[in-house]
Amino acid sequence: MKNLNPITDLKKLEKIEIRYMPGNPRSYRLDLGKGVLNLEGREQVTKPGADFQVVPVAFRCLEDGLFGQDRKKWCEVYFINESGHLSVFMFHGYSVQNLSESARDLFYENKGLCEVLWDVKLVKKATKEDKPYYMAFFDFTPLKEEELKKHQALIDDIEATYFHIYRSDTMEAKTLYSQNYSTHLEPTRAEIEAEKERQSALIAEFSDKEQEPQAKAA
Repeated sequence: MKNLNPITDLKKLEKIEIRYMPGNPRSYRLDLGKGVLNLEGREQVTKPGADFQVVPVAFRCLEDGLFGQDRKKWCEVYFINESGHLSVFMFHGYSVQNLSESARDLFYENKGLCEVLWDVKLVKKATKEDKPYYMAFFDFTPLKEEELKKHQALIDDIEATYFHIYRSDTMEAKTLYSQNYSTHLEPTRAEIEAEKERQSALIAEFSDKEQEPQAKAA
């Protein structure tokens, strides 16, 4: 199968039709035992130990005992592949800690994890038993202004069409942090904004009524 790599040239998004079954994005696996990104554990996308890039449309850090493993922190990275499929890969362990440390500068620069190009570097390590494995490290490059506008427009289109970006088999896990992530059990961003406008209108109406007697007295 071709065109499985994450899109990093945002100009390509203008010509691609996004496909997404809500709650069931295309499931990739960041296999840190072999140092590869693959599709559903069966089709290798990157070469062993090869770096790759991704621009997330949504991100989530969660904590739970998933897939029969002990309780731990995981990260979900949602992205668009070169075929226009909304996709996700996950990772846990020291790689989550590495991401957290790398993201500190973004916080102070007031940039989110979905506003930058990720460089994912897979570094080969070895256990005490000399068994090889890989650890992910991360660098970030801020998107240029025009790229950021196109990327945000894409995210807005996804939310307008599909309402929520999530993975149904992990949705019940505790969310520690997220960007552009929500499930069908939560209000959409449009609904939240509409409620804010409604509340603002009510406050304004109440304030006007409070001021009416004073205006007549004057």
